Amino acid sequence: TAPGERGRLALPKALGAAAADAVRWTAFDPMGREVSNWTLPQRDLRAELVAEQQSIPSQSAEAVVAEAAVAEAVVDGPRLSLRAGDHGAVFDLESGELLRLSHRDRELSLARGLRVVGGSEPGGAQVRHEVVDEVATVDVSYRAQESAAHRLDRARWTLYPSGWLRLAVTYVAEGPHELLGFGFDYPRQRVVSLSWLGGGPGRVWKNRLAGAALGVWRKSADLTPVTAAHEPKLEGFYRDVVWARLETDEGYLTLVPEADQYLSLFSPPFPEDARDAVATVPESGIHFLHGISAIGTKFWPAADLGPDSWINEGQGTYEAVVWLRVDAVADPTLDDSVDESAISMPEDAVFQ
Repeated sequence: TAPGERGRLALPKALGAAAADAVRWTAFDPMGREVSNWTLPQRDLRAELVAEQQSIPSQSAEAVVAEAAVAEAVVDGPRLSLRAGDHGAVFDLESGELLRLSHRDRELSLARGLRVVGGSEPGGAQVRHEVVDEVATVDVSYRAQESAAHRLDRARWTLYPSGWLRLAVTYVAEGPHELLGFGFDYPRQRVVSLSWLGGGPGRVWKNRLAGAALGVWRKSADLTPVTAAHEPKLEGFYRDVVWARLETDEGYLTLVPEADQYLSLFSPPFPEDARDAVATVPESGIHFLHGISAIGTKFWPAADLGPDSWINEGQGTYEAVVWLRVDAVADPTLDDSVDESAISMPEDAVFQ
């Protein structure tokens, strides 16, 4: 391919990248100097996860039992418990709230799930459940003030025999809102580390989205007090997240959004002398957002920094799907390892 022109690179199958989530390519000039690099996704992990779960009910009962436990639902007073082998989820039948997720003898300290961030709290709920084709489903219809500008509408929780829990949420947001989305609480102090496939390694703001590169990234928990010279490592908004895994002292929590949403983790603190370099953030917890806030500078608030920094305008009804899974040990199907070895271009790789 001549300079300034475009071509297609035909790679041999023996390159070994087919099993990777993403592959980073680096181009060098004839002198061996790096020209540029690109990280490209190799697999549609979300589609693979959906297809894998949906294929289970179509198998014979014997095959399902052999590969994974059949999901079941048990009512105990005001509590509804879903079980699929060693995986479990407990709900409140009056509020529809998710009370906890578990795997074996490990339980995650979840609370207030679900809720819209910065919006109206549900005024009760109608909860229905059923088990069909070895899959347990909980449908929650929330009672909220119709005049509430940011409110939950309904949610469907589906526990599959594999232990994956699918959450489908519908919420309403109208008018101006700094944050648009939903989530639940989890204690920040229990988190050991975060790893994810998506944009990184830094967090983003509505007016600072550029620079996030696709890759597998890791961050350790850091509770060092925030100063002008030390930003929080974990808290904040993350973009283009394909999957994220929180390692906690209670187990591993894996999150897989089906579509691009911002992942919000806990509440980023700001230095005491930040002045206008602050932003509206959730009070706590883990959230999935369609709209995030902008951050100001030391001398200018975000509202004065142009259209990219203006507050979000709710557009009515929003839908989102997130997969959750708790494991006592790391789930081997989501490998957060990174192979840093360089692979020279094979001789049979040709430009077309």
